[in-house]
Amino acid sequence: MTELVAPSLDRYEAWKACMEDFGDAHDDLHGSGYWYLPDGLRFDTDRDTLEALVAILRRLRRETDRATTMPSDFLWIVDGNEMVGFIRVTYRLNAYLLEQGGHIGYSIRPGRRREGHARRALGLALGGAASTACTACSSPATRAMPARRRPSVRTAASMSS
Repeated sequence: MTELVAPSLDRYEAWKACMEDFGDAHDDLHGSGYWYLPDGLRFDTDRDTLEALVAILRRLRRETDRATTMPSDFLWIVDGNEMVGFIRVTYRLNAYLLEQGGHIGYSIRPGRRREGHARRALGLALGGAASTACTACSSPATRAMPARRRPSVRTAASMSS
């Protein structure tokens, strides 16, 4: 069952396996927060790197600089004990995110794609975002999507399978 969990050192082995599955596809790590790591740590998968990443992501949740970062939750997408991806929910958008990003960024590891994890994780994230007054479902970019592709908070309850 797809779930969203907070980044944790307790899931080091699952995180490492997930990162290794992405291999050199570092541009595909949407929602992971890896870009906040110093260059020297960015693509390491040792425990110290995860420790630094978890500390940075916790800090970003409570301390932001409106010019460069916005309040966000970085979550891991898991299926049981296996980590299958990353998702980031940003609650307010700055100028850059209005033009280039959005409220939600996510990625699923290559070996676990096409299993419905992205759909379920997006539904869970939208459910949480709605409870914190995120405007993801009413943004101009979302309204421009064809109706059949628009995210719906209503679907979050049906994402448990």
